[in-house]
Amino acid sequence: MSILSWGSHMSVGVKVIDDQHKKLVAVINELDEAVVAGKGSQVHDALFEELTDYFTQNFSTEEELMLVHDYPEYELHRALHVDFTAKVKELRARALKGEQTISEEALAFLTDWLIHHDIAVDKKLGAFLVERNVI
Repeated sequence: MSILSWGSHMSVGVKVIDDQHKKLVAVINELDEAVVAGKGSQVHDALFEELTDYFTQNFSTEEELMLVHDYPEYELHRALHVDFTAKVKELRARALKGEQTISEEALAFLTDWLIHHDIAVDKKLGAFLVERNVI
């Protein structure tokens, strides 16, 4: 069973961003399944590859939309993206060193990020973009 299910409560109202966020939900669910099965360390390479693809795509999309539509909180939002990227790089480096609890830590970090950033912060961006007819 999945730890997270995509639902309308997660939607920011902008299809391209929602589709990208669905990818993060899938990554979190894959990692959770691996951790529960005791195989978290076996999925590190694929997990971090997917995360790199995710944040490269999602952050580029969001930042471009913010710039094009003159989003007033661009700098703050972008700073959160920079922090996320740094944390993922740190987790990846620690995974490469063979840290045993990294899968659980990554799962907690990603779930927290989804709840506190993708849903909370990105909903504000989504409302701003929807007002400008970006759907």
